[in-house]
Amino acid sequence: MIRVFTILAFGILLFLAPEIYAQEQLLISADRLVVVGFEATILFAVFGNVIGLLTQMRLPNDGWLKYYDPRCSGEHFGVLATCEAHQKEGLEDFFKQRGAEVTIF
Repeated sequence: MIRVFTILAFGILLFLAPEIYAQEQLLISADRLVVVGFEATILFAVFGNVIGLLTQMRLPNDGWLKYYDPRCSGEHFGVLATCEAHQKEGLEDFFKQRGAEVTIF
């Protein structure tokens, strides 16, 4: 990381000191620095977007796996219903009256 800053500082120093010449020309010309600066801006914008995407998005958690029933991946389908503790029997009867298999988690 120190090498990157050293090279960057050296480049800025050469750009800001126009009296440093090599064979009657500046060592670093301004038009080349504009192109490199533009490309670096695009590169760091992409890096920033990827880092922001990874840190800000809500990655899926596996908390729902405790409610997974392997029968639901075949010919059955499942309904996950929640209720208060005192309404549990009523909800269970509701599904049983309609012919459902009830599994309580």
